[in-house]
Amino acid sequence: MEDSDARARVACSEVVDTLGAQLSDFTYPGATLVEGTFLTQTMQIEYTKQSFMLGESFIFVSELPFFNDYTEAYIPSRVTLHLDLMYSGSDDMPISPSGFQCVSSRTVVANVDWHKGLHEHFPVLFDYFHLASLGVTIHASLYELCLEPFVFPLAPAVPQKSWYASQSLPPELPSLVTLLFGYATSPSSTRQSPYLVPTEQLQRGQDALQLLSDILHYACDNLYMNQAVMTGGDHAHCATRSAECGDSVSDKVAAVTSLEEAEAICAAKIKALNVALKEAWDQFCKSALTNPDVFLYLAKKSHGTKLSYMATTLLVTSSGTPSCAQASPKDSADISDPSYQEKTASRIRKTLKNPFTAYCLENLEPENECSVLFMEPCPWPVAHQVQPYEAVSDNLASPKDTCTTQPYMTDVLPHKQHAQRLPASHLVICVHGLQGNQYDLRLYQVYLQLALPQVKLEFMLAQSNQADTFSDFNLLTDRLLHEVLDYIKEMPSAPAKISFIGQSLGNIIIRNLITRPEFTHLQCKLHVLLSICGPHLGTRFQQGLISTGMWLMRKWYNSTSLLQLSLKDAQNPRDSFLYHLSETATFEHFRHVILLTSHQDKYVPYQSAKLGPVVRDGSLQNDLGFEMAQSILEPMQQAQVNLVRVSVDFAMPTSTNSVLGRAAHIAMLDSEMFIEKFVLLHLAHQDDKYSVLLPTYEERENLPLIVWMIIKYFEQSEYDYEIIIIDDNSPDGTLQAAEQLQNIYGEDKIVLRPRPAKLGLGTAYIHGMKHATGNFIILMDADLSHHPKFIPEFIRKQKEGNYDMVSGTRYALGGGVYGWDLRRKLISRCANFLAQILLRPGASDLTGSFRLYKKEVLQDLISKCVSKGYVFQMEMVVRARELGYTVGEVPISFVDRVYGESKLGGMEIVSYAKGLLQLFATT
Repeated sequence: MEDSDARARVACSEVVDTLGAQLSDFTYPGATLVEGTFLTQTMQIEYTKQSFMLGESFIFVSELPFFNDYTEAYIPSRVTLHLDLMYSGSDDMPISPSGFQCVSSRTVVANVDWHKGLHEHFPVLFDYFHLASLGVTIHASLYELCLEPFVFPLAPAVPQKSWYASQSLPPELPSLVTLLFGYATSPSSTRQSPYLVPTEQLQRGQDALQLLSDILHYACDNLYMNQAVMTGGDHAHCATRSAECGDSVSDKVAAVTSLEEAEAICAAKIKALNVALKEAWDQFCKSALTNPDVFLYLAKKSHGTKLSYMATTLLVTSSGTPSCAQASPKDSADISDPSYQEKTASRIRKTLKNPFTAYCLENLEPENECSVLFMEPCPWPVAHQVQPYEAVSDNLASPKDTCTTQPYMTDVLPHKQHAQRLPASHLVICVHGLQGNQYDLRLYQVYLQLALPQVKLEFMLAQSNQADTFSDFNLLTDRLLHEVLDYIKEMPSAPAKISFIGQSLGNIIIRNLITRPEFTHLQCKLHVLLSICGPHLGTRFQQGLISTGMWLMRKWYNSTSLLQLSLKDAQNPRDSFLYHLSETATFEHFRHVILLTSHQDKYVPYQSAKLGPVVRDGSLQNDLGFEMAQSILEPMQQAQVNLVRVSVDFAMPTSTNSVLGRAAHIAMLDSEMFIEKFVLLHLAHQDDKYSVLLPTYEERENLPLIVWMIIKYFEQSEYDYEIIIIDDNSPDGTLQAAEQLQNIYGEDKIVLRPRPAKLGLGTAYIHGMKHATGNFIILMDADLSHHPKFIPEFIRKQKEGNYDMVSGTRYALGGGVYGWDLRRKLISRCANFLAQILLRPGASDLTGSFRLYKKEVLQDLISKCVSKGYVFQMEMVVRARELGYTVGEVPISFVDRVYGESKLGGMEIVSYAKGLLQLFATT
């Protein structure tokens, strides 16, 4: 570890302990400290896809100076950790660490807020040649405020003035009393007597002590709170745990007469808080460091943040209008226009902000260097509204099986569900371009496998043409055809689907392959064509140096393929190979066609790679392009192929390749962070999924009805969903009823997560969220008071304004309450009226519990709420307002429960009143 802040010199950075190491049979030295370097266990490479639980934890302690000006405290917060991938080519285990060589390095940056702490889990990917994904979990917290002065290299002594004389004072860091009160300004009558403390210094000392106490309290409370959120424990009393250590000392400090007495009182207070904080840290380590639920919780949270950050650089057009979080309201230009893309990409880069508190420096695109994607969905309607996620995995696995919200988790935690499920394989054939080789498209293979670990993808990296790509396309096609047929023949079972990833002229070979009679029996299995810079309309649009260079290359290598791409292999261009290929059925055999292009790529003309736009203007070049594009697009439209065009704008430094227009062509294959973004946001993107949390206690009669209605309205609206039932050991057999429902509707739709006892509503939500696979959470009661028919309206409202939270309201126009007596209505009305007056939350119904949340928003709100019972729902809205989350409302009809008794009693009313007053005092 090292600190990058010049003012924050690390006095000590050492490993205190190693926890949970599960050593392998091939270990040297493993999970230990050697010459200042911390070594993990050593694994033997089998040159296959391997994953294992490393299970090693190192606890670091760093001493950092504390800066305080009596109104604000500063503790240096940026820490870096260097990770080296070590390798030995020897078959025998080296006898010392020096026998290993570093083959790849990564830098992890952690920005620690010492008030809140830091809790993150994320994958660290080493370079793709030495591909390895290491799951890193970082927990950091303030551990202690030392009372002794720090010892650092100090500057020479300088003359300073004391209150009694001008003299040179030693340049030492202040003691606790000096830190709090400063030097005394008036002596007592005798030099031997203790110095008196002026009133102004007392006040300043009290303020400084309060500041230090708040820091320690806050750090302690956040440890307990994060422990509860990540492990699913009870966090209702977390905010008061650290308050139990020590009483207020303000009165004692006000009565002191000497610095020594003040120092003793303040030291005792800080020592007590230090003890409480250490206890909180020790408890956190015991419960969290080796807890798989913590890994899962943090990984989902981190990956969600990463996807959100990536999504700000994806601009999607809908009905001709660009839309994106970073798009300007004035954006009405054609999204396919290169000048518009360049201008918009530049603006997006200027507004990007890094949202991560801990990340791998080499695995994240810097804000000013990020690639920006412009996506044009299918220009014609298709019979089945295809989601981008299905482009690779359709009919192979449900979204539940794919874990796209945590694509690297298989390297950390094995999947428990559907572990034995082996769906039919999906063969993906990768075909390189001009002068390429079989490894050119390996990064696409790597990131697809990482993003879709539960989908059985099998990759064939074509190599039959890597020695020669200048021959006639028919010869290149013959070679690939034999290679593909031989590969399929050697597979254990025939693939259910066949997809192609082609780069440059590899796409022309793929299209020609599909026309061969020997391939006809496989045409029905064609699924996806990902065309990366494919010259489908030829290279006649090339200009300048590129055109001259390609002409020289064609002459030098006597290349027939380059001649065919220029449509000059026949006297009449309409008799050329590529023109005839455009008139042959190729694209329409695929279900999905994705055209990946860049206006910065001058090797393959932009219009040629994206099949337009080309306008017929009387010139031979444009007329040919228009005719070929129409010959390709019209059959695709008739076959209802899902055609998606994706254009990329790269932030490229000035270089020879960028001047020649070759840099973007290379980046399509070599830019790891761009390829990861493209795969996660498009090829492996998961559509919205809604997890309904149903906490239950004695709801045996209501549960079958509410589940049936939820499923009915979800299937009518065609949204992906799951229902998570959290039963608190109901004595009436609610869990047994839920198990019967699971047998009827399936384990993928009904998820049972029972608990041993009645532990509270907030913890029920936390427990359910840990097992939710959706990116939206719906909270509702299981007693039939919340009608599921409003769920589609909640979803439409959320999409309409991209709200962080949508709440059902009984008190807006169109809402109402049915089945309550006058007493119950008065209680509810009065409760909401008082809350509106005291809290002004910006929502009309605070006590209702029928709500939809973005998953990460709900996690954040629950981590900050401390109330229980009916106050909990009110506090959620108040905290949402405080944190700047947007809230939408949908009028609902609330109906009193059909079966069972209401759980609202006198104690709940008293608890609500107390909670309301507490929120009024603290918000």
